[in-house]
Amino acid sequence: AISVARADDVYFDVSVRGTGSATIHAAVYKNPANRGVTTVLAVHGLTETATTFKPLADAIYADSILNRAVKQIVSISMVGHGQSSTPTGLPANTRFSDLLIEDNASVLLQSIDKLKGLNLGAQVIMGHSMGGLAIQHAQEILLASNSSLKNKGIVGAILIAAVPARSSVWTQPPPANLTPFIVNDPVLGPYLDLPAAVVAQAPCRGTMQGERG
Repeated sequence: AISVARADDVYFDVSVRGTGSATIHAAVYKNPANRGVTTVLAVHGLTETATTFKPLADAIYADSILNRAVKQIVSISMVGHGQSSTPTGLPANTRFSDLLIEDNASVLLQSIDKLKGLNLGAQVIMGHSMGGLAIQHAQEILLASNSSLKNKGIVGAILIAAVPARSSVWTQPPPANLTPFIVNDPVLGPYLDLPAAVVAQAPCRGTMQGERG
């Protein structure tokens, strides 16, 4: 079942561990200037909720460049967070505390499809901390079945202080002095631009960056 409570609040059902179910809340932060072309799907970290991204949405819409690009930010609360319900009907002897990152990835993939059915399909996905791990694992699940986030219409990924995927390895230790890798972009501000030799290899880096553009 899918219902829309208000223009900026959307609810839909997902399955959890096969027999279980939960209702997911998504907060839709629309561009107040009624412009932009890109929908961003935001996934929060361990102790956060959908509303975590409201200050970022406000900052994006206040930016003279980004507010011409971003149409809306759709931020979901994972199961048991914010206005999303805890699961019911889980398999015998399974508790909410037993759920793993694989369960979050499954909920995320279902959310992508449900939101697309509500004309809220994302072109860019953004995850903070554990939300970034869920995104990476979701991509790994899709790649294992010869699919990808790109096949779901998502062509860009932004990982904010994301937990590395568990299968990731480092080709070599990161450099002690990061100063040479700091880029001062007039639009984005300062950020690190590390060469491929010192960032994580596939599947998380290669697969996610491979979906851009």
